[in-house]
Amino acid sequence: MTSGGLIAVLFNLMGVMMPLHPILTGIGLTLLIAGFLIATGVAKCWLGFTHKERHGWGWIVANGATAILLGFLIIGGFPGSGLWVIGLFLAIELVFDGWGAVALVLAAREIDERTKGHRLAI
Repeated sequence: MTSGGLIAVLFNLMGVMMPLHPILTGIGLTLLIAGFLIATGVAKCWLGFTHKERHGWGWIVANGATAILLGFLIIGGFPGSGLWVIGLFLAIELVFDGWGAVALVLAAREIDERTKGHRLAI
């Protein structure tokens, strides 16, 4: 079986299991999120430290350290964190998406005001 076929089987299996065992699914996804945060945090810290000559490398390291800290906070509160982490993270994501949309609209309005009467070549 190819890797695409294996992924398809796993997705179908998860799609069937999630409604049957929602609490176990939430707990499993919480552990997955914690592992993902720790792994990406380590990668970001490594990236930042290997690019010290670049401007802003400290922000990359800070981002990575924050991700690692969040991952360990989730694991430290486990299994109780499985009941609230996914909802909290989704809520934070939606708030930032909303602010991102507002910023995009304001930027588009500014561009429109600067280019009134001019046609843009696309």
